[in-house]
Formats: sequence, structure tokens, C-alpha cells
Amino acid sequence: QHSAMLDPNAKVEVEYASQHRVVIRASGSHLSKEGRPLSRFIVRITAFQGLPYLHVSHTFIIVEDTSKVRYRDIALPIPIEGKTIAGDEQGRKIVMKSGSHLLQRTWENYHVRTNAGEELSVGRKASGWFVRGKMGLAVRDFWQNYPKEIEAKDDSNLIVHFWPAHG
Repeated sequence: QHSAMLDPNAKVEVEYASQHRVVIRASGSHLSKEGRPLSRFIVRITAFQGLPYLHVSHTFIIVEDTSKVRYRDIALPIPIEGKTIAGDEQGRKIVMKSGSHLLQRTWENYHVRTNAGEELSVGRKASGWFVRGKMGLAVRDFWQNYPKEIEAKDDSNLIVHFWPAHG
């Protein structure tokens, strides 16, 4: 398992600042516990004056030979408490249990399952919006860029899987 948190040389800097917008840039490597790099990353967090949301852009840079390394479970954990509610293309709200995940497996199929395998819901296209506690999260083109996954790991952690763990 590799993590950006293990990189002692990761950089965080203000990339751009104006009266109306600020961009914070974090960059570094995903390292193993032994310090071996697997990939590089750039995360840009943009805040706009007077707006109650952030725009987060994640760039994943593959530096290993993909015929020798199989990538899986590329994720962004978000420590936030509360119930997780997701939406689908029909406007239905899907309440996710603690210890469950929503996986958009193909362009026309998603399921919500507990991590033990119990199926909670199925549908065609997850909308890509999620609410957890007081935070809303939207993943652009969620079903179009399948496979994608959101995991309600427990009551205090939400994980956005850009490359799914359960897919």
C-alpha cells in the first residue's frame, strides 16, 4: 500500500492568490512504508471569495510500467461524521449504511453493497452527488467515467475511490 502521507518531501504552496480566488497546490509522491515511490500526485484546491464550496482537482501521474504494476484503490479519504446519502439519475436518494459502498461498475450499472456483500440497492446511473453530515460532494461525470466508488467506511470516514477498491 502506498500513501502520499508518507512523503517527507511533499510540498504545499499557494500557487495563485487574488482578491477573489486562491489556489493551494500540494504535490509529491505516493510512497510505500519502505519509501519506494509508485506514482506522483498534484492536488489543487481552489477557494472562491463568497462561495461555500471548494474545487478540488487531483492529477495522478503514473511513473511505473503499467504492464508490471496493477493500480487499485486510488482514493481520497475525507474525515467527516454523519450519514451518507447518494443520488441516482432518477432523483432517488440512497441512504448508505456505515460499512457500505456505491460502485458504478459500468456506464449503465451501479450497486450499493455492504462490505460484507449484502446488496442494498441497484440502479443504472449514480448521479455523482453525495451528502455526508453538513458536507456535500460532487464527482463530475461519475457514471460516465466508471468505474468509480464512494465508500461510507464507518460513521466518521467517507472515501472517494477514483480507482475502486471493490471493483
